[in-house]
Amino acid sequence: MDARPSTLQATIERALPINLMRAAGRATADDSPVLHAAIGLAQQIQAASEEIERGRRLPPSIAAAMKDAGVFGMAMPRVWGGPELDPLTQFRVIEALALVRDDRLRRRLRHGLS
Repeated sequence: MDARPSTLQATIERALPINLMRAAGRATADDSPVLHAAIGLAQQIQAASEEIERGRRLPPSIAAAMKDAGVFGMAMPRVWGGPELDPLTQFRVIEALALVRDDRLRRRLRHGLS
């Protein structure tokens, strides 16, 4: 069996220069502005964590900040004026937002308390 990559595989690797080894919740200079903005929301989300927990929903200020950051339109095609982020980057945006945790919530989950 030939160990060389196929022509198709080589073409795909050149066409899709995706680095799958990225640190969660971190962005490099060449990452999407939406990802950078989502990571930047961490402090604001952390500050509202009690309100989020108490109300079981995002406060309007956080939802507006996420909208302004482009989170809700990140999959919108470029031809419609959106950033058209690839699925991996969309996942990274969601992951960055999900990483924001309240210390008390983390302790509760770790100890199995509701």
